[in-house]
Parts: sequence; C-alpha cells; structure tokens
Amino acid sequence: MLEKEPTEPQVIRKMEEMEGVRRTTGISSIKETKNIQDIRTVPNPEVRERAVRRRFTAEYKLRILREAEFCKEQGQLGALLRGEELY
Repeated sequence: MLEKEPTEPQVIRKMEEMEGVRRTTGISSIKETKNIQDIRTVPNPEVRERAVRRRFTAEYKLRILREAEFCKEQGQLGALLRGEELY
C-alpha cells in the first residue's frame, strides 16, 4: 500500500525535531532548507526511476554462442551464463 506524502506542516515539524541532526540528504537543519521542495525532490539512491535495458553488440552475442557450443558437461552452460550475468 502506498504511503501518503506528508503535508508541509508535518515535514516542517519533523525537521524542527531533528534540528542539528546530520541527515543523509545532506541537510543538517531547517535553517539550511530554503524551500520545502528541497527535501521532497531528493531521489531514493536504492531505486532507479526507470530501469535501463542492457544492450549487447552482435560480436558479444556471437562470442557467447560460440562459447556455449563448447559447453558439453552438465553445468557448464549455466556457469557461462552466470559468469556473463545473463542468467
């Protein structure tokens, strides 16, 4: 379930409670914040806004296929794909 975005007075109250505390956003006090939007626009470093698709060249694809042809024993193909981070 999505959390509601806090209202401006709630954010200011929370900032006042944390006066002087060093924050991961780089804002250490309410005095340093010129606009309440400064806090809301800090992106979450753990989640990308949009996933970036990987692109592989034709040469890379052919190389992987050639290497895959030589995988005769059980587990070799899986090891190759995991090594290339394809599986």
